[in-house]
Amino acid sequence: MQPLLVTGFGAFGSVANNPTEQIACALDGMHLADGRRIVGAVLPVSAARAPGELDALLAAHDPIAVVLTGVDERATHLKLETRAANELAFRIADNDGVVRDGEAVIEGAAAALASSLPLEAIESALLRAAVAHARSNDAGRYLCNLVFFHLRATRPALPGGFVHVPPLETWPVAHTQSAIRLVAEATNAALAPVHV
Repeated sequence: MQPLLVTGFGAFGSVANNPTEQIACALDGMHLADGRRIVGAVLPVSAARAPGELDALLAAHDPIAVVLTGVDERATHLKLETRAANELAFRIADNDGVVRDGEAVIEGAAAALASSLPLEAIESALLRAAVAHARSNDAGRYLCNLVFFHLRATRPALPGGFVHVPPLETWPVAHTQSAIRLVAEATNAALAPVHV
């Protein structure tokens, strides 16, 4: 059975403890309700390295779907990103000291690409569990948007998308982990019949 991939990011800028790093590590090796395994992995906060590391994970694990996650320092709820922009505008340098501004993620690709996660099913699951959430049409222009666009552009047939989570100061990591686990369960339940 193909696994479901959940990724997070490590520390960057003023975010000394990125909840998505903890969540990806905690979920790695766990199993969903139907026995499907979660592969959790942490991507580097590096424009040069993150896309290649994501590609390597996809090649190694051939997941049924990909749930990319990152922290939004201003968020007070889970943000289900609906689209990735083919544009980079870093407000701070990545962890390699690189700032990319006014560049495309992939030259010649579409201006924006939509999430292919089953957002309605995810929203229903979060609503039933009383998890605060909303759709967002702006994933930023930093690493989160970069890997989101890269995934959708290079693997258009693979269900995938991005979820921003609040910082640790706003949501305890256990609460956020439960929410992302729900996202994974809802994604799997919606997609699994197609992939049996």
